[in-house]
Amino acid sequence: MAKKPHDTPNLDQLESGPWPSFVTGLKRLAKDKDLVVDLLGHLEHSYKTRQGYWKGGTVGVFGYGGGVIPRFTEIKDENEKPVFKDAAEFHTLRIMPPAGMHYNTDILRKFCDIWEKHGSGLIAFHGQSGDIMFQGCTTENVQKAFDEINELGFDLGGAGPAVRTSMSCVGHARCEQSCFDEGKAHRAIINTFLDDIHRPALPYKFKFKFSGCANDCMNSIQRSDMAIIGTWRDNIQTDEALAKKWFAKHGMNELVNDVVGMCPTRAIQLKEIKAEPRSGGKPAEALMAAEAGRIRAALPARCRLVALDERGADLSTQQLAGRMRQWMEGGEDVAFVIGGPDGLAADLKAASAETLRLSSLTLPHALARVVLAEALYRAASLLKNHPYHRE
Repeated sequence: MAKKPHDTPNLDQLESGPWPSFVTGLKRLAKDKDLVVDLLGHLEHSYKTRQGYWKGGTVGVFGYGGGVIPRFTEIKDENEKPVFKDAAEFHTLRIMPPAGMHYNTDILRKFCDIWEKHGSGLIAFHGQSGDIMFQGCTTENVQKAFDEINELGFDLGGAGPAVRTSMSCVGHARCEQSCFDEGKAHRAIINTFLDDIHRPALPYKFKFKFSGCANDCMNSIQRSDMAIIGTWRDNIQTDEALAKKWFAKHGMNELVNDVVGMCPTRAIQLKEIKAEPRSGGKPAEALMAAEAGRIRAALPARCRLVALDERGADLSTQQLAGRMRQWMEGGEDVAFVIGGPDGLAADLKAASAETLRLSSLTLPHALARVVLAEALYRAASLLKNHPYHRE
């Protein structure tokens, strides 16, 4: 049983929202670790004063010039003694992940056991740098922890002005979109530049990332200095007769969702809503109201509703790309809704967060879907700095 916890009213508020909080995890670890008890006290002091109190230093393991991120407390009493003495040192070990980030449960359990023994028990898969972040360790235990991790076959990642830890997508191992063996390329880079990773000697950091296709799941264009992205070597070879036979049996919805589903992010889904029969003599308002009920039932929970209407806002591709960036950063699911033959019910449009138009012309439902898909692809290509779009 660890020592008595500190009062943490500011941190407690972070547990009151709708999302899981890191504070809850730290409190669980604090039941058995004095280090984490004082870490929570340290963080509460920072939230109260709105300042950070960690300073760097020099901590490492034998034979390496980087890979350990030192943190020493600056919260001292009048005698220059640490106020939160059990968290006075809170170093992080950056450990390189395997190519494609493949693990088995045995390795994960051993990681947890090692860090429970030598550190705080807090591990991040994976940090902004791509490393496995073993967070919270004393200077005395840094070498001990690394020795055991190294025995499992893992090595320190890059830190400082060095070649940084490379990253590759799951790619060739299980993704049908993969256009090359990312793991093999990743391994070749590691073996070539290992000395430059472990012994910082560059004027600035340098990072490689490997994505197997233009989806760029590694976000390599934005987050690396050298992005390696797979593409087709020649034209795609297709069997048109077989494709037509498959389409006749399965239809457009299954085709689109199957193709989109091959992307590991599974970021897009197409849902087609059955239109009300137009032969019963019902007024257009009643037809649209019935369709609106089906649309609402198909919407993801708490999504951002974007209605498509010829009287909506007229955006350029650049503006749509900017809007997409805002949606992505906001973390919301976005649902684009296309109306039936008579359009969308007035109350559904009123409930939408925004209304956009694809054209001043009235487009049939099927064509509007194609135009929307192309517009989103074009806007996404702009965000990825892909040359598809031209002004």
